[in-house]
Amino acid sequence: MLQKIVLFAVYCCFQFSLCALQLPFSHECNLSPTIDAIVQIQRHRYIPNFDAEVCIITTAVSTLGHTHPNVVPLLSSKNTVTFATHNHLIPMLLRKYANLVLLDATGWEQFPVKLLMKQFNENPCHFIDARFIVLVTRSCFVNDRPTIIKLFVQYGIVNYAIVPMPSNNTEPVHNISLYTENQFSRAKIYVPMNDLDHLQRLYPNKLLNLHRYHIRITVFSDFPYIILPSHGLRETGGIISHFFKDVGPNKLNLSYVFQEKRDGKAEATFNSPIMREHFQHEIDLREMGGMCMLCPVDTGRDFLTHLLKPFSYGIWIVLGAVYLVCQFLQHRYPAIFCYDLTLLTFFGGGGVEYRQAFAFRIALLILAMLLFFLSEAYNTKIISLMSLSKYYKRPETMAEFRATDYRIVLEAPDRKILGDLYPKVLSSRETARLHRKLGIRLYRHYCTIILCGDAWLIAMAQFQEEPFPMYVLREKAIEATQSMQFANNSPIAGTMKRYFGLYCDTGLWQRQMDRYNRIIVGLSLIWETFSEVIFYYEDLQCVWILVVVGWLISMIVFVGEVVWCRMHQSKQKPCRVVVLCRDALRHKCS
Repeated sequence: MLQKIVLFAVYCCFQFSLCALQLPFSHECNLSPTIDAIVQIQRHRYIPNFDAEVCIITTAVSTLGHTHPNVVPLLSSKNTVTFATHNHLIPMLLRKYANLVLLDATGWEQFPVKLLMKQFNENPCHFIDARFIVLVTRSCFVNDRPTIIKLFVQYGIVNYAIVPMPSNNTEPVHNISLYTENQFSRAKIYVPMNDLDHLQRLYPNKLLNLHRYHIRITVFSDFPYIILPSHGLRETGGIISHFFKDVGPNKLNLSYVFQEKRDGKAEATFNSPIMREHFQHEIDLREMGGMCMLCPVDTGRDFLTHLLKPFSYGIWIVLGAVYLVCQFLQHRYPAIFCYDLTLLTFFGGGGVEYRQAFAFRIALLILAMLLFFLSEAYNTKIISLMSLSKYYKRPETMAEFRATDYRIVLEAPDRKILGDLYPKVLSSRETARLHRKLGIRLYRHYCTIILCGDAWLIAMAQFQEEPFPMYVLREKAIEATQSMQFANNSPIAGTMKRYFGLYCDTGLWQRQMDRYNRIIVGLSLIWETFSEVIFYYEDLQCVWILVVVGWLISMIVFVGEVVWCRMHQSKQKPCRVVVLCRDALRHKCS
C-alpha cells in the first residue's frame, strides 16, 4: 500500500513538472503557452519573420485578467505591445501598425461586432496580413462563429485563430480546439489547444491559391499601362493587363475583369484621382508618371538666313581675292587675257577656249574647278534644307522648351502646378477666341499639357479629321507617382504588392515597357516614312525663294535697263533735231 502511495506521488510530481516545463501536450489549461507558441510560429517564405509587434484590442468587460492573468505579462516581456484605443484623432503617419493582434472579446456572450467595427474603422492598429488571436467565450464560439468570420471577411482579415476560452487555469483542454477557416477554399481547420507542435496549421498561406476569387478593376486609358479595347483591341491591353494575366490566373488562381465605369465597390483602380484610406493597399510603380507636353512638329525651317548668307566670311575673302587677281591679270596682260575671266567663268562664251593662250586656259581651268566645288556645296546645303529636320524647332527637354517661343494652351491653368511654365500659357480669353477661330487646328500652332498616355496616343494616331504631326517631349512637364490602389479592406493587397515586386525584379515589367517603347518608335517611323504625300510646298520652300528672288533681281535689272535707255534716248533727241535742221538749211542754201 505504501508503495502505491509513493508511486502515485511520483506520478503527480512528474505531471506537475511537465506543466512547469510547458511541454507540447499539456492536459491542464494554461493559455500562456498556446499564445506564446502562436507568436513564435514562423511565417511563410514570402513574408519576413519580423519580431512580433503586438496590438491588444480589449473591452471594458474583459475577463482575461481574472481567468488568465499571465497572458498579457508574458507578451509584454517578449514583444512590443500596444493597446488600441478609439481615438481617431491620431495622425495617420504616426500610427504604429502591428503584425500580431490579440483580440480580447472575453466577457461577451454575444460577439461585439459594432464595437469592433468602430475600432477597425477609426483606428486600425494592424497590417492587413497580421495574425489575429481571437479570445471568445464558449457560448460565443458555438453561436457567433459565423458572425466572427463574416466580420473578418468584411475587413480583409485572413490570418486568424478563434480561441474558445477555458473558464480557469485548471480546466482540462484536451477537448478544446482552436478554429480557423479559409474564405477562398472554404476549408475548416481545427487544432487542439494542447497540440502546441501543430499550431502552424492555423496560419497556412491562404493567399497562395485564391480558388478563382473574383475582383473588379477600374481602369482608365493610360498608354502604355492601360490600352482600352476602343483603340483597336478586342480586350484591355497594356503593361498592367500583362501583369494581371501573368500573376492572376497563372500564379494565384485569381479571376478578374477590367471595367471603365467608376465603381466604389471595385477591388482595385489604377491611377485613381481619389485616394483611399491607408491600409497597405497601394502598389507604387517604379517609374514616374504625370503630365506630358504635346507639341506640333514645326516644319517651318529658317531658309532665308542660310540662303542670304551661303558662304562664310573666309569664302567671301577667297572670292574677293580671286576677283582682284582676275582684274589684275586682265589689265596687266591684256593680250593674253583678252576676255573677262569672271564673266567667262559664270556665264560662258569668249570664243573657242582651246585656241587661247596657255596661261589663259590654266586660269580658266582653275576658275572652273573653284566654281564646281562652290556650286556643289551650295546645292548640297539647299538639299539638306529641303530634306533634313536639322533646322526644326523641336525641343526635347523642359529647359529647351523654355528657351523657345512656344506657347501653351490649357483650359484651366493652375499657377501652383505649372510653376515657371505659367508665363507661357495663353490667357483664358485668348484661348476661347482661338478655339472659336481655329478649332482643332489650334494645336497646329500651340502646345498643350495632358496625361502622358493620351499624349502618346495622339502623337501616334494623329488626328482623324485633319492630320498634322505631333510629338511628345521626352521630359515630363509635371511628374507624379503612379499607383495601383486596392480597396482598404482588400485581402489580396499585400500579396499583389509582393508579386509586383517579384514581377519587376525578374525583368518582366521592363520587358513589356521596352516592347511598347519599340511600338512607339516604330509607328512614328512608319508615319514619317510612308506618308501619303511625299512632298509638300514647304519642303521646296528654299527653291521657290531662290526662283522668286532670281525673278525679282532680273525684273529690277530689266526695269532699270529700260529706264536707263529711255532716259538716254530722251537726252539725245534734241541734239538729233538740231543736226537735222542744220543739214536741211545747208541743202537749201546750196
